[in-house]
Amino acid sequence: HGTDRDNTRVVMRVQFPGGRPPDTANIHWRVMAFNRFDGTRWHRDTPSDPAELADTSIPDDMPKSVLDPSLRKAVVSLRGLNTAYVPVVWPTAYVKPTDDKAPMLPAWHGYDLKDDSNGNLSRSDNDEESNFRYRLGWWREPPTRNESVKLDPSMRKRFTQMPDISERTKALAQRIVGDATDRREKVNRIVDYLSQNFEYSVSAPQNQTPKGLENFLFERKQAHCEYFATAAAVLLRIVDVPVRLVNGFLG
Repeated sequence: HGTDRDNTRVVMRVQFPGGRPPDTANIHWRVMAFNRFDGTRWHRDTPSDPAELADTSIPDDMPKSVLDPSLRKAVVSLRGLNTAYVPVVWPTAYVKPTDDKAPMLPAWHGYDLKDDSNGNLSRSDNDEESNFRYRLGWWREPPTRNESVKLDPSMRKRFTQMPDISERTKALAQRIVGDATDRREKVNRIVDYLSQNFEYSVSAPQNQTPKGLENFLFERKQAHCEYFATAAAVLLRIVDVPVRLVNGFLG
């Protein structure tokens, strides 16, 4: 949010061996994904049943055109990022050490790294202040999901979980999506509603409260990115669209 945005300390550097791509300002760096919202903050849960672990491999329904051998590549250097989680760009093709003699390692199971059921990639040494460098490859375009693909029931339950939500918040979600039945159309209508009726502000409370979401949706209508993301995720879950909240960087 705003506090991080205004901090001038350099914690991440990205080099492009093949030359800087023209759209670096639109690269979405994924750091953490969350699945459970308790009404105040988000959490990362790991299912106790191994059968419920998410499949973080490249989805079967990804168009063949996306599986282009000409990957985008970068060398990433981290220092003092204050998290053990490792930024990647999705869909990730590989993560590997910067030592050219080291073998290429598959995404999510890379050098000195571990993954969890939400697709989060983290350093197993957990030393947030030390230098950490790695090579990253990703495909140029994200996959177009087949809307007919059904989530496993256990995964759907995780990504539609809801705390106690007020009736007026539920009514707002239904009013926004209106007669839309397609998941993509529901997403577009909620995103449009938030972008057209709310303003970004660094002066909003940094810590959410049990009434923080409602205050944002119905009273204040100004806040930083965490409120926008939470509002979108909760409104979508109300109208039965499975989502999780993803934290990261743009550009």
